[in-house]
This record gives sequence, C-alpha cells and structure tokens, in this order.
Amino acid sequence: MIIRSAKLRIALLSMVALISVGMAVALPKLAFQFDLDRFFPRHDPGVAFLEAFEARFASSRNYLTVGFELEGSLFQAGRMARLDSLSNRLDSVPGIRKVESLTTITYPILSWLGRTERAFLHPHQPERAQQDSVWLFSYPDTRSPFLSSDARATCLFLELDSMEQASERMTQAETVKRLAAASGLGKPILYGEFFSQDSHIQELQEELRTLSGLGVLLMLLVLWLSFRSWAGIGLPLLVIGLAVLWTLGTMALLGISLNLMTVLIPLIVSIVAMSDVVHVLAGYRSQEIHLPPEEAIRLVWKKTGVAILLTSLTTSIGFLSVAISDVPMIIEFGLFTAYGVMLAYVLTLVLMPMLLPWCRREAGPQEQAVLSRWMARQLFPWIARRKLLVLGSSLVLLGVAALGIRQVKVNASLYQDLSAEDEFSLTLDFFERYFSGIRGVEVALAVADSQRTLLDPASLEKMDRLHQYLEKQFGLGQIQDLTVVLKQGNRSMNAGRPAYFHLPDDPEIARFLQLQCMANFDDLHLETVVSRDFRQGRMVGRIQDLGSAEMERRNAAFEAFVADSLDAGWLSVELTGIPLLLDRSHRKIADSLFVGLILAMTVISMILGWLFRSLTMTLIALIANLLPLFFVLGYMGWGGVDMNFSTAIIFTIAFGIAVDDTIHMMGSYRTERKSGHSAFLALENTFFTTGKAVVVTSLVLVIGFGLLMLSSFPSTGTTGSLLSLALVLAVLGDVVVLPALLLVFDKRNNQSGEEPGD
Repeated sequence: MIIRSAKLRIALLSMVALISVGMAVALPKLAFQFDLDRFFPRHDPGVAFLEAFEARFASSRNYLTVGFELEGSLFQAGRMARLDSLSNRLDSVPGIRKVESLTTITYPILSWLGRTERAFLHPHQPERAQQDSVWLFSYPDTRSPFLSSDARATCLFLELDSMEQASERMTQAETVKRLAAASGLGKPILYGEFFSQDSHIQELQEELRTLSGLGVLLMLLVLWLSFRSWAGIGLPLLVIGLAVLWTLGTMALLGISLNLMTVLIPLIVSIVAMSDVVHVLAGYRSQEIHLPPEEAIRLVWKKTGVAILLTSLTTSIGFLSVAISDVPMIIEFGLFTAYGVMLAYVLTLVLMPMLLPWCRREAGPQEQAVLSRWMARQLFPWIARRKLLVLGSSLVLLGVAALGIRQVKVNASLYQDLSAEDEFSLTLDFFERYFSGIRGVEVALAVADSQRTLLDPASLEKMDRLHQYLEKQFGLGQIQDLTVVLKQGNRSMNAGRPAYFHLPDDPEIARFLQLQCMANFDDLHLETVVSRDFRQGRMVGRIQDLGSAEMERRNAAFEAFVADSLDAGWLSVELTGIPLLLDRSHRKIADSLFVGLILAMTVISMILGWLFRSLTMTLIALIANLLPLFFVLGYMGWGGVDMNFSTAIIFTIAFGIAVDDTIHMMGSYRTERKSGHSAFLALENTFFTTGKAVVVTSLVLVIGFGLLMLSSFPSTGTTGSLLSLALVLAVLGDVVVLPALLLVFDKRNNQSGEEPGD
C-alpha cells in the first residue's frame, strides 16, 4: 500500500503514535491472575453446583499449613518441646487467629455431667514420650493430619486473618517461614491456597520477563544475520513491538488478565509478526538495487501482499478455532493471539511502505543466495529423482504414527505445571509421601426426603458405608464427615477408649450426641461437614495426584458403588470439587480443540480452494500439512505424552501456522505454471525464489517456539517442544513431500522442461 501524500503519511504516523501512547498508558493496568475458575467451561452445570455447594460450607482459603520432614522420629531428641515452642511463638504473631499442632490438640472426655479436655502429648516431659506415642497412634483420625504414619513428618495448621493485598499475605507467609526455620525442626514447607496462588503469580511475572527478553534477543540475532543493517533491525522491531504493545494494551483496557495461557501471547505475536516483516523486507532488499524505492515497494506488495494477507488470515483462523472451547482462559488466549496476528499485518501494511526507504543496505545481496541455489540445484533434483520413495516412506511413517495414535490417552495432573526445581513441587512431594497428598475429593450428600435428616440412623449407616468405601477402595485419606464427628463423640462418651471409635450402638448415647450436635453446632465447627438443618452434608478427603485418567476410573467405580449399594431415594450422593471439574475440563477442552481443528481445516481449505481454483491442488496442500500433525500425534503415543489442554492446543495452532509456508510455496509454483513451465521447472524456480524464505521463516518459528521449552512451567515447555517438532515436520512437508506430490499428481500441460528419471 503506497501512500503518496505527505500529509496523509504524517497523519497516519501521528495516529499510530497517539494510539501507542494510549496503549502504553493502559499497560500498567494489565494484571496477573491465577484463577482456577478460568479453566472451567462457562456453561458447565457442575460449576454452578460446586459454587452453590461450597457456599453452604466453611472455606479453607485462610489456612496455612507448615510442614517439617524430620531426621528421625518426632518423639526423639526434644523435638516435641521445639514443636510446642514454635506453636506458642506463632500463636502470638499478629494476623494469626489460631495455631493447631500435636502439642495444642486435645481429646475430650464426655459424660452426662460435662466435658473435660486431655492433652495427647506432654512435650516437656520426655520420659512420657513412648506412652504418648502409643496413645496418639491409637487415634488415627486425629493423628493423620498432624503426624505421618512413621512419625518422620509433622504439620501445623494456622488460621489467618483475611488479607486483601497479595503483598500482605506474602509478608505474613515470610514471617511464618522465618520463625519456623528458626525452630530447629528442619526446613519448613508451606502450603496454602492463597500462598500457592501468590507464588504462581510471581512465576507468571518472571515468565513474561524471561520469555520477552529471549524473544527480543532471538529477533535481534535473526534480523542482524539477515539484513546486516541497523535500519533493517529497527524497522521490524518497531512493527513487532507496536503489535505486542497494542495487543497487551487492548487486553488491559478490556480488563483481561495475564495467566498461564495469555502470558504466551507477546512471544507468539512477536514470532508470527517476524514472518511478515522478514518477507516484506527481504523482498524489498532484492528489488531496491535496481529500482527506485517506491517502485521496489510496489513490486514487493504485488508479489507478497496477497500471500501475507492470506497467511495472516490462516494463522488467525488457527488461533480463533481454539476459542470455541468454552473455557474462558483458552478463549482469551485464542481471541487475543489472533487479534495480535492481524494487528501485526495491519501495522506491516501501514508502516513498512512508509518507512522502508529509510532502510539502506549495508551488505551486498550476492552472499544471500547460497541457500537458494543449493535448494534449487541440489535438494530439489534429489527429491524429484526419488519422489516415489518420498511418498512411500511417508506412507510407512504414517502407518507407524497410526499405531502410536492408538496409545494416546487424555490425562492431566492437577499440578502438571510444576518443575522439579519449583519450590511448590517439593511441597507436593512432601504431602504425597507423608500426608495422602493435597488433591481434594469432595462428596455432596443430601437426604431425598425433607422429613429426614443426616442424623437419622439409616442416613448415618449409609454415610458410614460411603466413608469405608472411600477409605479402603478409593484410596482417600484424612476423610472428614458427620460420621467421624459422631464416632469421636461415642469414643469420648466411653472414657476416650480407641475401641469405641464407631457409630454409637447405645440409643441413649446416639440421641445425646445428636442433641449435642444441634445445640453446639458452632462450637463443634460442624459447618465444614453439614448444613444447619442437617439435610445436606459433605465428605472431604485427600488423595495423591494420580492423573485425570486414573481419577476418572476411580470416580466411575465410586458411582457404580453408590448406584448398587445405596438407596438413591433416601440419600443423594454426588462427586464434586475443583479437581474433579479440572479433570472434566481437560477432556472437554481436548474434544473442543479437535472440533476447532476440523473447523480451521474447513475454513482454510476454502481459502486454499479460492486461491488455487483446483480441488487437486487444495487436497495436495492439505495432505502436506496434515501429515506433520499425524506424525506429532503418533510421537505423543509412542513417547507417552498425554493429551490435555496444553498438548491438544498445538494442533490447531500448528496447522494455522504451517499452512503459511504452503501458501507461499504453492503461490509461487502456480505463478510459474501459469508462465508455461512444467511442474519440474516450476518447482525448481519456486525453490530458488521462495524456498529460502520458507526455510528461514520456519527456522525463526521453530527457534521462537523452542524458547517455550525454557519455561518454568512444564506444560508450556511441552507445548513449545511439540509445536517446534510440528513446525520442523511442516517445513519438511513443504520442501520434501509437497514437491513429490506435485510432481506425481499435477499433470497439467507439461510443455517445457524435463524431469530427471526415478
């Protein structure tokens, strides 16, 4: 687009500058967010159910757990005294409402006359350590949250005041960590919902800085090697920088936060935008030697303008197809990445023609043709002689990939974004080894008849059967529910003897405990397991992070047990909880992204059909771009890489990006064929004129997405490695498989030139 009017050029540049200033002013409003709700499909009924369910029961958001892995048993070397001292120090810290540890908990003794409390441990009487140990381990329901089964790990639980500011919460956590570290019990391990979220946000901020810095270094290197001039570096960086600035500024103005997915947008937009400006700048450099600037620009746009528009559209379609997933985090990622890609095209269209004349060459062009000559004179003839071998080998590899595809399974871990070096991964390992894990499982209970309650004997008997199944067959630990409260009460009514930890057999004791529950609802903290009318209840426990596939199997077995063993007309039972919804979201996301890939293929096929006006050419282009995706899927199956949202998303993205090079190759090929050349000569010329640009831009994309492998989030690293692999295979498809397909199937009017024999 050539703008001849100086006034119009000034007006456009002024408008770009004004918008850029506005976006820069809005940029500080761009927030970082860690919100698991953004992973849930917007119209999932399970989300509404969970929200209503959790609103009826107490939240654990303001709790912080402090764990210690001990060198030996807690009952040795004065460790109980140090634990008690730490508990007292933490209890005096402002902002901490309550501290619970083994040295602060007690067991009650109930009678018809009243209640007395007795301590489990006597931390300052070491001679009683053995006796205390035996008594504590006879209370597994009380011991298990605080002490591991081998007594080599212990936890304290802190109830904190509500704090709105993340800085205040982190300061509080640092104070706790400092006091715990000075206790002499070992290195403290902290866990809490708010603490892990704040830590995650800090990682996101560091991620943005790291990936942005690496992206800039990559662009500087590629531009310098390609153009060897400061103007050749500055102009592309200007266009790319403005595209990123406008994209992030728009997100800030619309209140969109940066999260695990959207934090990747700046790098992706930069990488894709680089392809646009490199094609334009390289074309201009090849023409400016023998043409005036305006004529060179006009010729460049005539040759590349439509191709760049179409490649921008196909790339955007790839990202837009991601947005049909119905998951807010994925929708935002798809929409704003597509928006950034089209912004890059518009800015290239507006700014490059006006500013290109300032890019003066500082290195000769002759040294840049080595790769083009090698591709046209050596690589292509080799492919032409072995075209049937190339296609046959591709079919064999496709068969191998098909066997691998059968082994791909949808599976995701709740904490798959933890690296081995991540501090939180140490926390996860600690709790999985000693305390049943930190993956929550929740069961919603409700009596079907409004005339009954969960305190009725029949309700309690059914709940107890559920509890036993979850503990013994499902593998759930640290289960809390109403039956546990009543079992503890029955034990307390029998002098605290461990053998009485069961539902009361004596009707009078059962009735007394029921009255105690109703009269002392708040004092007994029953709000965590039952509603005030005792018609709705909650079972909650912990399990190791076994992956969504295994959890789906266990959930299905649990639901079958409920259907076979419980009377649905008496007690309603339903699994719920954030981990359950995340498991379901992974499967729904994978399914929706597959639908998105089909949609992207359909739309892009229509574009290719319009561009080439030939069904054969369109099918050839699709085959060349679908083969790499099948190979990557087969690699995932053979390599044991599971399908989840971070791996499923690469297929739509890779297809949208990979087809760009096909458009450039086949566009040049079509032009050569229209000139009367045979398929062989048309491809030879295409390799010479377009092959280098395809290889160089693909290399930039591969290295750019390869930067994601340096991410601190493993899922992002996996996305980067699979995308890079897909794009490597895509460029091989364009320069190896595509020519072989064209030589075999494009038999139109071969009137000049000869092919070498097979």
